[in-house]
Amino acid sequence: MRLLFAANVAIVAILCLQPRTSLLAQSDKNSSRAKQDEVPILLSLRFTSPTHSFEEHRPMMIQAELKNEGTQPVLVCRDLSVRVDNSQPCAWQFAVLAANTSNQRPGCATAADGLPPTTENFASLLIKNWILLSPGYSYRVRIDVASAFCSGAPPGRYQVVGFLTSSGINSQSINYELGGFPREIKSVPYRSWAGTVSSNKIWITIGPPGKESR
Repeated sequence: MRLLFAANVAIVAILCLQPRTSLLAQSDKNSSRAKQDEVPILLSLRFTSPTHSFEEHRPMMIQAELKNEGTQPVLVCRDLSVRVDNSQPCAWQFAVLAANTSNQRPGCATAADGLPPTTENFASLLIKNWILLSPGYSYRVRIDVASAFCSGAPPGRYQVVGFLTSSGINSQSINYELGGFPREIKSVPYRSWAGTVSSNKIWITIGPPGKESR
C-alpha cells in the first residue's frame, strides 16, 4: 500500500510561483476548477490495531487510515489526534456498543478552545493544518480512542466506530488558524475535504488495572 506522509513542498511552490495570467487564461482556469468541483471527493476510514485488549483507565492506541478513493488530489486535515484541543477544522466522534447489549450509545466528541492570534504566514499554516493526499494514497496516524468512553467504561468487550468530520479549508470556526486568510485560501489549487466519513467497526476488550494487553 502506498502511503503519503507529505506533499508540502509542492503546495508551497505552487502558491509562491504562480505566474500572472491573462483574463482569458484566468477564465480557462476557473472553468477547469468548476469541472473539478463536480467530481466527488471519496475517502475511506479504517481502524486497525495490533492488540485488541487494553488496561482500564489507560490509553487505547489504534491506527486510523484515511485513504483517497477518488480520482483527484485532495487536502485533508493533518492533525487527526483525539484530544480536547484537537486541531480545527477536523473533529472526532465515536459510537460505542457493549458486547452484552444491543443498544449503541454515542461516544464523546472532541472540542477545542479558542486559539490565540498567530503570527505565522499563510504557507506555514497551510502545511501545519493540511496534507495533500493523492488518489490511491493513504494517511496513517495513531489515535487514542479512550476518549470514546467519556468518563470511562467498566471492564468488558466493546465495539467502537469512529466518525471523522471536516468543515474544509474554508472553515468558519473561531479555532481555525487559516480563518484570517480568505484571499490566500482562494489561490490554493487543490480542493479540500469537507464532510463526515465513518470507520469500520473494531472490537476492543478493556481489562482491569494491571492486566497485560494481548
